[in-house]
Amino acid sequence: MKSTDRLSRALFTRGSGTNALWDKGAAIFIRSKSAIDDLWSHFRKFVRYREADGRWTYFRFWDAAYLYQYALSHHEDAAPYLAHLLGVGIVCIPTPSKSTLLVVKNSAPEAPISLPQRSSAGHWPFFHEDMARIRLEKFVDEIETTLLS
Repeated sequence: MKSTDRLSRALFTRGSGTNALWDKGAAIFIRSKSAIDDLWSHFRKFVRYREADGRWTYFRFWDAAYLYQYALSHHEDAAPYLAHLLGVGIVCIPTPSKSTLLVVKNSAPEAPISLPQRSSAGHWPFFHEDMARIRLEKFVDEIETTLLS
């Protein structure tokens, strides 16, 4: 992607128009030495998570608002899982509503941790609880924004 591409300009443009995506939190940004196919394979492991009771939960890690909140406030037992998710290079997570940019850099990769298989139930500690809390926080933020505007 080049800086002169329309998509590049739209991703970094503030405002409310259709060509202004920054304020919508439309993307996370990843810089990695890995090939795009390797990145796709890595990230697709994190799209779904099976709860201990067998239900599937979806992790919208590509949604900057969710990933930002999760990165800052996940349960400490989930830290190795988050490190594995974000350990692909440099991940930039913009959160326009807070006018912040969280940058996560894997500067000294540790030995990979052994994570359970994707289909095994309940393997990501406190994931459901963390996501429920984040959804509630997002809901409260939206209500606050609506009431104050």
